[in-house]
Amino acid sequence: MTIDRIAKALNAGGGVHQDLVTLINAIPIYIVIKDGEGRWIAANQLALEMHGLINVSYVGKQVSELGDPTSPFSDCARHFETDDAVWDSGKPKHTESVCTMADGRFKAYDVLKVPVFHPNGDRNCLVVLCRDITDRKKEEHSLRESEAKYKLATENMSDLISLVDTQGLINYASPSFLRVVGFSPQATHFFDHIHPEDKAAAQLFFYDLIRTKTPQSFEFRYKHTKGHWIYLEAKGSPLAGTNCETESVVMVSRDITERKQAEKLIHHMAYYDELTGLGNRKLLLDKLEHSITRAKRSDQAIAVMSLNLDRFKHVNDTFGHASGDYILQNVADQLIKVIGEEGFVARLGNDEFAVYFPFSKKIEVSEKANKLIRAFSLPMKLQDMELLLTMSIGISCYPINGHDAEELLRNAYSAMCLAKDNRSGFEFFADQINEIFSRRYILEKSLYSALELKQFFLNYQPQIEVRTGRIIGVEALIRWEHPELGIVSPDEFIPMAEETGLIIPIGEYVLRTACEQHNKWLVAGLPPIRVAVNLSALQFRQPDLVQMVAEVLANTKMSPEFLEIEITESVAMTQVEEVIEKLNSLENLGVETSIDDFGTGYSSLACLQKFPIKALKIERSLIQQITKDSGSKSIVRAMINLAHNLDMKVTAEGIETLEHFRFLKRHKCDRVQGFFFSKPLSADRIEKIYESLQENILAVV
Repeated sequence: MTIDRIAKALNAGGGVHQDLVTLINAIPIYIVIKDGEGRWIAANQLALEMHGLINVSYVGKQVSELGDPTSPFSDCARHFETDDAVWDSGKPKHTESVCTMADGRFKAYDVLKVPVFHPNGDRNCLVVLCRDITDRKKEEHSLRESEAKYKLATENMSDLISLVDTQGLINYASPSFLRVVGFSPQATHFFDHIHPEDKAAAQLFFYDLIRTKTPQSFEFRYKHTKGHWIYLEAKGSPLAGTNCETESVVMVSRDITERKQAEKLIHHMAYYDELTGLGNRKLLLDKLEHSITRAKRSDQAIAVMSLNLDRFKHVNDTFGHASGDYILQNVADQLIKVIGEEGFVARLGNDEFAVYFPFSKKIEVSEKANKLIRAFSLPMKLQDMELLLTMSIGISCYPINGHDAEELLRNAYSAMCLAKDNRSGFEFFADQINEIFSRRYILEKSLYSALELKQFFLNYQPQIEVRTGRIIGVEALIRWEHPELGIVSPDEFIPMAEETGLIIPIGEYVLRTACEQHNKWLVAGLPPIRVAVNLSALQFRQPDLVQMVAEVLANTKMSPEFLEIEITESVAMTQVEEVIEKLNSLENLGVETSIDDFGTGYSSLACLQKFPIKALKIERSLIQQITKDSGSKSIVRAMINLAHNLDMKVTAEGIETLEHFRFLKRHKCDRVQGFFFSKPLSADRIEKIYESLQENILAVV
């Protein structure tokens, strides 16, 4: 029954499981765990017995809904339900409650309530630890009544009673010392058995008690005869002699080791990430605030970095959450290794991390960021595959970019978002970033009405058959003409559309418009050509996707053989069986399918063989490197050969030079598209210059 195991059980998703109940049953004190509304989540056997709830379903109920209101423990239950003050303070609260039982007797309880919050500040759970201290209270009462009763009580009570003179010598120790610490400290010095780290505080407590003649309490670690340390809570009361001066101190101590372990557990839950063992957002902000306070005094600078793994969701969806957890643990280890003891590393949630460290010159921060990027540029072994991860980093610096922890972390996050958008590795925060995010806000707000206001339109980029030089198809590319910001790049608004779910109606608009335009070209006398439409991940996962495509084809009366559906490699490798089923359904409609951006994901050859796809489309960045890098040449040649061996066509996009085209023609690439032949054109422009465009292309090839 370790603290780590309890923490793991408390943090487990999907509800509290039997492992947690088993663990808390092993702790011999009352334990109840409630949610933020006061409903019970879990309770140990002792708590259920005290409430009379054995074999009663208690989960999701409040105390007022449980048991007979006339039961002996009902009065105490009302005491334990006053939780608002604890939630409002946000801190553990330690109280003592006295309850009147049905037969008129009283019971006294020592109650510790510890609130636990989610990273966003919402209530998570309230842990209530309760210990019956009725005997101690009665014994303390007896102590006040008479010296005879005092002696009788001290010799029979479970708590530790000692009489210590003003020099710290223990003149009396109750027999309970033998049971709790394994020996009697009588005739020894009180401070001899206290932990070295607690001794100074204990001496201050003791002599201050004598000086002020006021009872005081404190906690300390006391050495057991077997060598380990236990936690004691002591209440010292001064005893005055005939001259009214303190002659000795009565110490009433109790073993609180179990309570301290529970507090350590709650602290771990509140301040640490269970998966990686790193501090969480709350601990990061607390420690960063302390570091800022010290930095103010020493005129020191602090760098705060917000770090986010690129494409982690795709990796998680492809390989599963267990593999995702393994990656996150490896990332945590790498961050600790690079940052070292000079800084602090935290996991803020999912694939988001943060670090901070002191620095003297800005170049040191850039070097640290580059070191982190290099650390994650090495392949990671995962399921017999080598996985290449990249990371985006945003940096803010104290005192230039903020004067408190929240502001610095917020600005670092903004810079990280910019680094992710720019694929630049890392970015320092600057005031211009606020302008960038102001533009993003305007776009996100406008996106909801853009379709209704008919601000979207399609351009079409010709696709050429390498063997004949004929235009055999076009790729439909969406554009957005914003009334204030002008033409907005798809790279800017498509991610927003995917995040908001607007990609579903926008994607249907693209498909419908492209099919309608195909028919218009036929009416205008253009030869029948294939129209390629790219589907996003969210679109492809829609359960009614195939039905939607069939309805569009039927309504536009477009022949399905001229429609090509493109999905990205990462989409194809997610939930493979479902992907195969949808691709087969599209094939049954007569629609061809292809994999776009091939070479950027994590394709499995076994999966590629199963897919009913007709073509692979090589990603433009690989094509642009074939005249500069021998490695890219080899990769592209291998992709072409792979596709042909799988009886698939190959389309290369991003053709910008004659050299690109000649290389691809020499290695028998099937289809090409790019600015070398034509930029994306409006539908009207395609119609007007189709013949001259075809002649120009034939002249080149």
